Amino acid sequence: NPSTFTPQPPSSVPANADDSYYCSLLGQGAVHAAMAGYTGFSIGLVNNHTVLLPIPALVAKSPRTMNKHGRTWERVLAVTHQPDVHTAGSSKPAKATPAPASSSWFGFGAKK
Repeated sequence: NPSTFTPQPPSSVPANADDSYYCSLLGQGAVHAAMAGYTGFSIGLVNNHTVLLPIPALVAKSPRTMNKHGRTWERVLAVTHQPDVHTAGSSKPAKATPAPASSSWFGFGAKK
């Protein structure tokens, strides 16, 4: 249940062994899922288990929004060296294709 997920606040003190272990768990889970071909997820701990959390469920009730034509998004694209799919080579916006149902134990996500 993604509603029980509580993100960890940024730390203002040097990382300790617990922080290192937590980051290792999240990193290994993310790499494992990505290498398995899953997309559209974030990693988190729910009830002390490392789980894949679908991004649409994470942002569905978020009070924050970002203008996809605004300065902040342009900076994200520039820093990450990603193309702007809203203006790259076509006057039509890119269409998202629905992800097929997954039969994996994760219960969601699409393999590419």
